[in-house]
Amino acid sequence: MNAPTLRHRVVAAFLLLIALGLLESALVLYVQREEARANAEAERTEQILHQVDELDRTLSTMQAAQRGFLLTRAQSELDRYQLQVHEYQRLGSGIPRLLAPESRAEFERIRELIEDWRINASEVLIARALRAEPVTPQAAMVALPRFAKAREALSAFVRRQSELASAAGEDATARTRRATAVLTLAPLAGTIVTVILLFTANRGIRRAQAVATAHAETVIARDELLAIINTVPAALIILNRDASLGLCNRTAEQMLGTPPPGPAAVDYWRSFEYHDTTGRRLALEELPAMQAFAGQEVLGKEIQMQRPGHPPITILLSAAPLRDETGAVTAVAAGFLDITRLRELDRMKEDFVSVVSHELRTPLTAIRGSLQLLLADAATVPDPENRQLLDIALKSCDRLVRIINDILDVSRIEAGRLNLEPRAVAVAEIVQQSAEAVDHLAKQAHLRFDVQVPPGLPAVTADPDRFTQAIVNLLSNAVKFAPAGSTVTISAREQSGFVAVAVRDEGPGIAPDDVSRVFEKFQQLDRPATRRAGGTGLGLAITKGIVEEHGGRVTVESAPGKGASFTLWMPAA
Repeated sequence: MNAPTLRHRVVAAFLLLIALGLLESALVLYVQREEARANAEAERTEQILHQVDELDRTLSTMQAAQRGFLLTRAQSELDRYQLQVHEYQRLGSGIPRLLAPESRAEFERIRELIEDWRINASEVLIARALRAEPVTPQAAMVALPRFAKAREALSAFVRRQSELASAAGEDATARTRRATAVLTLAPLAGTIVTVILLFTANRGIRRAQAVATAHAETVIARDELLAIINTVPAALIILNRDASLGLCNRTAEQMLGTPPPGPAAVDYWRSFEYHDTTGRRLALEELPAMQAFAGQEVLGKEIQMQRPGHPPITILLSAAPLRDETGAVTAVAAGFLDITRLRELDRMKEDFVSVVSHELRTPLTAIRGSLQLLLADAATVPDPENRQLLDIALKSCDRLVRIINDILDVSRIEAGRLNLEPRAVAVAEIVQQSAEAVDHLAKQAHLRFDVQVPPGLPAVTADPDRFTQAIVNLLSNAVKFAPAGSTVTISAREQSGFVAVAVRDEGPGIAPDDVSRVFEKFQQLDRPATRRAGGTGLGLAITKGIVEEHGGRVTVESAPGKGASFTLWMPAA
């Protein structure tokens, strides 16, 4: 079979670029659609939760007005009750229009409970009072269970709506990230293939120079291909052995400028500043394009580059060596995309999470402080039942603060911005501090900690606070699932330059199908009936992120009915 002609290669490259352009357009539209859908769903959920919250306050006001009327027989209290009934009816008819079909039936059941309380209990009492009939305490208490049942169903409805909205947001984010990844990598792969096609075309031109007609055809085809490459939004270059440019499309010229020809190009490239994702400055020899001269192929490496007199940009760079017939590397084909805007969007997302978390934590801190002041003085709230309610509220505030802190930690880990202050720390000391931090939970669950840390164990290089947080998360997880009266074992050993800290419980264990999911965010693998305490499902994900930021890893061994063992592998100092 005859080898493809130069024109065939150009047509193939052109068709490839058209296909890539169509793919890019489709992916952009898909990402925009997903973002619009996610925004619309978030707005709808916010409206639902706002109106349900108004409904909850309306019900509380109705009950308060009913009590006030029964106690005082004041017409103002009755008027207030009737006004809130009209408000309740308005909200009750408006909320279903915002709900998804699967949620409307549940809301209608809640309305039936509210109507049952209002018509068969609350308004019966009011009618008796209006007829001047005596209302006994026993008769008044009939309305309370019905009201509590309606309020409880409404609270459960709010939780489910929040969970549905969170799950929908996570799903939309995952789809958008996948599409964005393809959107970023597809042009790189296509452009590198195009550059390779161009390089082989150039070699064909040199071989066909002896034939005038073939030479003319080759020149025309080369110009066509260069025109196509200049329309590609990704930067494409071919770097010669002396660091000069053999080929540079228009996008690359805008990003890189025009280096001098010959060996002087090396000094031009050295005038740029390069940093990796951690902020460490890179030498010219560490760049993917230079590594490709050694025969390495580098795909999708993210670096920050600053050209003199220009603002820094973040690029995703790939490079591959180009070889001659003997296999020697003669040049390097490199392609890169400016992803500064994408990283700015990531930063905006992190800032949004941080601001929202701060705005939530500030009022929670005030609420928590107020509850602590009320509980500190027994004379302020002498009634035991009221003190119990205040204690439940205080614990709920603490739980919300922990959830907010967990969300912030996950956001920092995903962004690679978890601040660490590593130093040599003694494993035995960290393990002891971690066990003491969870000891009160173990006592409440009737568990015992067995610490097995041998003397002479090497120190590890770690941030002590974050290392402690990782072990505390594992211990808290073990306490949740270990049966009462059992032992949670904490052991440590040295192996292959790492110190392994293991936490083993005697709980129900983890099914083989679930082992791969335990470190995913918001995972709750146990049955609700067996839970001893609630959780966010973020603890193990945070632990994994902390350990990996230290250059370590986390492993898990488990079988149903045989407990679970989580091991942190930390680099020895």
